[in-house]
Amino acid sequence: MHTLQLRRPLRPDIVGAPQPACHAPLNIIDISFQEEGEHTRAASAMLALWQIKRLDMYIADHMALRIRTLDLAAALNLSVSHFSRIFKQTIGMSPRNYVLAKRVAAASRTMLQSGLHLTEIAYMHGFCDQSHFNRAFHAANGLSPQEWRKLNKQPVSKECAAVLARMMGR
Repeated sequence: MHTLQLRRPLRPDIVGAPQPACHAPLNIIDISFQEEGEHTRAASAMLALWQIKRLDMYIADHMALRIRTLDLAAALNLSVSHFSRIFKQTIGMSPRNYVLAKRVAAASRTMLQSGLHLTEIAYMHGFCDQSHFNRAFHAANGLSPQEWRKLNKQPVSKECAAVLARMMGR
């Protein structure tokens, strides 16, 4: 609790009476409540775990489509400005960069699990073309998608290759 030294007001009902020379301290309780309220508001301005999971599901379900910040905010019934502020405070990056990182990660998994051409993978994960995919992937991983795929691709057994080929309709 904070204490401020304030001068007591003059009493108008005692005219001409001598006023005390000392100043008594007054406790200012509002200041401590205000400070606690600011900390409480800052802590509550975070996304809950269930909200982050809902966003991740929304992104996964709409991976091939355009995902705007407006869409993510609507998924949580929040205004765009409030959502953007608490998203960055919670996650540490903008919603746009988060969606881009999720797309690159999903594309990476697809590159390892399939023999699809990089253009197909780019379209499947919401990139407008392979060039956009290459730039985003290189920025995230430091390698082009093709170089990364060669370094990380595990040899596939003949049985697994046959199953993948049937799944892809080849």
